[in-house]
Amino acid sequence: MIERAVLPTLLVAALPLSALRAADPSEDPLVQARARGTLTLSDALSVSVRSNERVGLAREGLTQALLVRKAAVAEVLPHVDLLDSYFRQNPVALPVSPGSETFTSFSDTRREIRLNLTQPLFHGFRERGFLRSAASSIEANRFGLEEARRLLYADVAAAFYSALQREGERKALEDTVQLERERYREVQARHAAGLARRTEVLLIKSQLEEDESRLTGAKNLLQVAREQLGNLMTIPTDLPLQDDLDLPEVPVPPAGAEGEDATLSASLARARTSRSDLKQRQKEVEAARYQIAVARGELYPSVDLEANRYLLRQHVSDFAHETDWTAQLTFSMPLFDGGRIRSNVLTAKSKLREAELTLSELARQVELDVKDTFLTLQSDAATLATLEASVEAADENSRLILEEYRQGLATNLEVIAGQNQLLSARLNQEHQKYQVRLDWVALKLVQGLVPEGQLPDLWVSANPNPPEQSQP
Repeated sequence: MIERAVLPTLLVAALPLSALRAADPSEDPLVQARARGTLTLSDALSVSVRSNERVGLAREGLTQALLVRKAAVAEVLPHVDLLDSYFRQNPVALPVSPGSETFTSFSDTRREIRLNLTQPLFHGFRERGFLRSAASSIEANRFGLEEARRLLYADVAAAFYSALQREGERKALEDTVQLERERYREVQARHAAGLARRTEVLLIKSQLEEDESRLTGAKNLLQVAREQLGNLMTIPTDLPLQDDLDLPEVPVPPAGAEGEDATLSASLARARTSRSDLKQRQKEVEAARYQIAVARGELYPSVDLEANRYLLRQHVSDFAHETDWTAQLTFSMPLFDGGRIRSNVLTAKSKLREAELTLSELARQVELDVKDTFLTLQSDAATLATLEASVEAADENSRLILEEYRQGLATNLEVIAGQNQLLSARLNQEHQKYQVRLDWVALKLVQGLVPEGQLPDLWVSANPNPPEQSQP
């Protein structure tokens, strides 16, 4: 399993939506992958961002934020209702005069149809504050959608390179098992000719069975890794994997090299301006600040206009019958509400401080994440160079010892030790090779960049007719 393969929240990163291309919904990345015969990291990501539930949930959050703003706009627009009221009461018998035994019966039946218009005129600027808060929430959710996309990129890359690592381990073990089978047959022949002891045959057989068991385990782990990748894509696939990441020959300057500090400083500056989670928290701070204005607006008076246009009035007084329309201005001034408004204002201020503290903590965490990822890539790249040299030396050593064994200059134990050393070096190299590539992806994502290529605009690809996008 790739260590650090599950990338933490430090990999949350994004570019503005305007920097991403809108994808043609009719283009299926899997169709192109099947035609090509291999599945690349870009293919896996494109499929995932279209179908994974995490991105879908983030998209629904943006949809809901857009609809909240529409509801806020509706609060400042006039409301017109058609009202049809019918009134009827039971007959009431009243005496003509006190003590009289003669009664008069009264009944009342009325009907009224009218158009009612209600227009809020002034509510202490609460509507303006709510509209601005809603606009900031929309932008925050838009960055949240990109954050979900980058988190998914990190997970897909981890699963993709884990599968490639397992595939490399399987290949190394298959080569080793094939070589050991040939040696097993060779030593059996030498034993039959009296040139090798029975213990040598048993030792090689034991080693062969052990490595065959490891090969079975590697195949199972490869299947698990591919299942994890398919789970993220929501579509299982058995296509061969092909890495299409363009990794620089020198991903970052080596420790102590000239330009190391400048590269790290540039990475930090880029992360501060590009990280979508930082932008999301900044928009949440803006939204919280506008919510204070919403709460304070309740301290101001309210003025509303209500107008009626009567379409039908039956069984009413002559005065009411001749009335065609009415209009009324209502002025309301809060005098005492038991401290409710003050409590709402203090709560809004507390939520603003909470949002500011969250932003401040995240800003410090981003800086730490960039430094940690940078240094991790630096050390892993140096380790990979060492392991590549180790594989070359172990391969040459194994071949030389085998020749010496055939000439009677080395023992069977030395041959097995040399082969085990080569296998261990190859397995470590496979692990480190894909770990460096994963570190490179992590470094790009932690800076808020797309490591390779462009991603589809998820909003457009999933919503051919999306709601109108508002400006903050």
